[in-house]
Amino acid sequence: ETAAESTARPYVEPVLGYVRPARPYLPGVFLAFIAVLLPPAIVTCLLFVLVTAPFWIPFLFFTAFLWIPFVLFMIAMFTAINFVVLVRLLSSPSVQSRIESICTTVGNYALVRAVLYDTSP
Repeated sequence: ETAAESTARPYVEPVLGYVRPARPYLPGVFLAFIAVLLPPAIVTCLLFVLVTAPFWIPFLFFTAFLWIPFVLFMIAMFTAINFVVLVRLLSSPSVQSRIESICTTVGNYALVRAVLYDTSP
């Protein structure tokens, strides 16, 4: 137990009795309610966008020199950050052992060996 956990324990302990048994639950009636009301809400939003298009399309056109470079920069940063996170994740030993076991399992199938290694004479 760390120092932070021991310091926080008196404040957190009374609440844990309420937090532990709580489970996320959506009743079927609520899901049906969402399924019924979602299509009209989407149609209403699309109608609003269609009606107000003469106002926001010129605004987007005249400010494109500002937001298009920003969008391209954000896409590049998102891609770079995801690439770094993916490389760090896949280079951990636990993930590598899991991937290796999956590859050996899949590689044992005759069809996979025929496609990848072409064992035909």
